[in-house]
Amino acid sequence: MSFEKNRVRLVSATPNPDYETRVTQAEGWLRVDFIDDEEHTSSVIASWFQHAPKVQVYEY
Repeated sequence: MSFEKNRVRLVSATPNPDYETRVTQAEGWLRVDFIDDEEHTSSVIASWFQHAPKVQVYEY
């Protein structure tokens, strides 16, 4: 991800073997999910709507 003054953009997302990548974006946020066949997901969510850009990471 590339962080700029008022936005975040995806530069690249390369999953590990056996994972797929899903990218979702809307005004003020960007989410990248890395999903495996056994339903494990790692998510990186960047948000910047009405605040400075911040990132949260989730494992489930």
